[in-house]
Amino acid sequence: MALNDITIYSKDNGTGYPGDMTYNVQTATTIPTILAGEPVYHGLGSAVVVALASGTGAIAWPHIGDALGSTNNSYMAGVATTTSTENSTGGSMTTSGQGSVSVTPIDEPITYLISTLLTATYFGGLQTGQYVCPTAQQAYDAMVGQRVTFARTAGVGAQMLGGTYTINATDGTGNGLVVEALDVLKFPGKVRFSFRGALSYRSN
Repeated sequence: MALNDITIYSKDNGTGYPGDMTYNVQTATTIPTILAGEPVYHGLGSAVVVALASGTGAIAWPHIGDALGSTNNSYMAGVATTTSTENSTGGSMTTSGQGSVSVTPIDEPITYLISTLLTATYFGGLQTGQYVCPTAQQAYDAMVGQRVTFARTAGVGAQMLGGTYTINATDGTGNGLVVEALDVLKFPGKVRFSFRGALSYRSN
């Protein structure tokens, strides 16, 4: 995992900021399990949250209609604003091992910024420092509205430590993120996105 993989682009849009929520985090052998700026998964009926699995290879998250090992949504709490505080010992909901994390909830007016490894698709194949070229803006504009997912490179699979979150570029009806308009001159190398409302654990 990497600190601040995801950052807020806009958080009010004229409607005001709803404020963060605090969630319980289960203890783990290697801690912290969630860093600020990482997507946070909240299973329905679960007392704790975990870092959203993004896996490697063909696995991509979040999906609408495809949760961690089930046929449900990849239900999410939002994006972490703090690093989780759990201990490496304890292990139960009633011991001191349990910690917490603050999360910005999924909320439609909020959009975020993230990096991508798929520069050829988002920026016309230009290299770092060249994203100001008009053709880069044209390539990015063609991606606006696409339904995509996160990638988690150098990680070791679902709910495991390690890796950096970036954004994919393949459109799909069940993909949980939407590419939003952005001035690539002001934010070179970044992709602006929003979460689809059906990902929220509160929507079910």
